[in-house]
Amino acid sequence: STIFNQPLIEITITLASSYLAFYTAEALHMSGVLSVVALGLWMGKHGKTRISPEVEHFLEEFWEMLAYVGNTLIFLIAGLVMGTKLEWELVTGYDVGVLLLMYVVCAIVRASLVFLVYAFLYLLGRRTEWRDGVVATWGGLRGAVGLALGMMVYEDTTICENIRRQVLFHTSGIVVMTVFVNGVSM
Repeated sequence: STIFNQPLIEITITLASSYLAFYTAEALHMSGVLSVVALGLWMGKHGKTRISPEVEHFLEEFWEMLAYVGNTLIFLIAGLVMGTKLEWELVTGYDVGVLLLMYVVCAIVRASLVFLVYAFLYLLGRRTEWRDGVVATWGGLRGAVGLALGMMVYEDTTICENIRRQVLFHTSGIVVMTVFVNGVSM
């Protein structure tokens, strides 16, 4: 039978399919994250036609709210980890210098990639404004995913404690700098 105009069921199916894709891929020793990305791409192309038109807006709002809650939780947990577990007295001037260098390198790499994409688009006949490239470069904030990965490394006790501390410090430092420097100046 067809499910039509039943928001709770249709949204539950999208949520359950995301978990199913993730855990199935992980059980097969593949990337759960990439399988969810593939599911999202499929849903964006083909799956939208299977969602009732009346439910589509509610579905988008639901996933937007879920993303907001997820990002907020990651930032909150990262702040708590940074405040309670990171031994700030072990952070040296060298660590801060490396952080500043990494920030500059990230900006250069991001600008290079944006330039390459814009050059490719130009070759395809799609004219783009250089201002859009500047916004894409400067607005490329690094946030929740980097923090989550940095915390995963920090919690992995098979890695040297000094390396774990540096990864957490540098990852969160890049996020803080892009939020306060890039984000405020946008």
